[in-house]
Amino acid sequence: MKILHSADWHLGAKLHGQSRESEQQAFLDWFLETLARVQPDILLLAGDIFDTATPPVSAQRQYYHFLYQAAQQCDAIVIIAGNHDSAAFLDAPQALLANMQIYVVGQAPQNAAEAVFALETKNGRAIVAAVPFLRERDIRCTQVGESLADKASAIADGVRQYYQQAAEQAQKLRRGSEPLIALGHLFAAGGKTTDHDGVRDLFVGKLGHLSATIFPQCFDYVALGHLHLPQMVAQNPRIRYSGAPLMMGFGESVSEKHIVQLHFHERQPIIDAITVPVWQKLRQLRGRQETVIAEIEALLNDEAAVWLEIIIEEGVFDSALNARLQDLVANTSVKILRIQQPSTQDFVAALSDTRQLYEPQEVFAQRLEKTPFNDVEKAQLTADFLTILQQVHDAH
Repeated sequence: MKILHSADWHLGAKLHGQSRESEQQAFLDWFLETLARVQPDILLLAGDIFDTATPPVSAQRQYYHFLYQAAQQCDAIVIIAGNHDSAAFLDAPQALLANMQIYVVGQAPQNAAEAVFALETKNGRAIVAAVPFLRERDIRCTQVGESLADKASAIADGVRQYYQQAAEQAQKLRRGSEPLIALGHLFAAGGKTTDHDGVRDLFVGKLGHLSATIFPQCFDYVALGHLHLPQMVAQNPRIRYSGAPLMMGFGESVSEKHIVQLHFHERQPIIDAITVPVWQKLRQLRGRQETVIAEIEALLNDEAAVWLEIIIEEGVFDSALNARLQDLVANTSVKILRIQQPSTQDFVAALSDTRQLYEPQEVFAQRLEKTPFNDVEKAQLTADFLTILQQVHDAH
């Protein structure tokens, strides 16, 4: 049995205002060709299919066209919602897609057993627990007066219990030695990210960074989404992020992108990576003005098609530099999407001891200490604030 695992497509995403629709379409076309070549039994998509909860029509069209074509190459497709996705939007055509053996779980069912599927393929059977991004309201009720430590522990316990309930159902459905697979979208503790890659903390204050121990050991493979760099979790080859197939920020410009391919030998996953081609090169140029200009001229001489982020690291702010650099690349295949000059860095450095670089709850706690409220009142106000903050976080 062959399985492919991918995630974090972010259809409809832009990079500093630049459309990526043609690049995303090139990936989807390549992926369909890969499906035709590999002929997997099951395709797993671990969330953040779209970049926003209200994806543009063009992104919706790409998604449904891909699913129609992919369903002809796979015996089953399982899709979960990520934190960027609208659970209701993904769930809307659920019944229709199920007729094509495409199983979608957008909103987490109250009963985790309802998110578990026994998939019959031409090469055997597999049990998949499709757990979407779990919002706080899916797994717990806010408690009055709880501390941040209590809140973090409660979130971890809620996620752990949900996966445990799904695992129990998966084990009930097992008839013999078929593999048990979990699909999830979360931030595993110790996971690697890059600057400006669009990866959001899933709960305020990094409370949702979860240990790999939340996954019951009965799962033979855990296919994760959310982090954009392909990686194992806690050095465990059975628990993996496939990573995003496209570079989501300039910090990823030196990383290779993958689709995970696996098959099972007596429930032991044999894992390989399929390298995703690069359709749009990204590059970050750093240094003094003259160094950066020389590097741009070299790219122009090579007729390179590349998008650039420019970071000027020394000197003083030059009001004419942005226009000069844009004129340099005008009517070429080189595009400058972002320019950062020293004044921006100096300004941020000057703010290093101000509230602007604190977490919101830290600012609230500092302000609360200066009020006349007693400890009980402060605890209630903190709980109310964290509830509101999480609601704002979920809405964005």
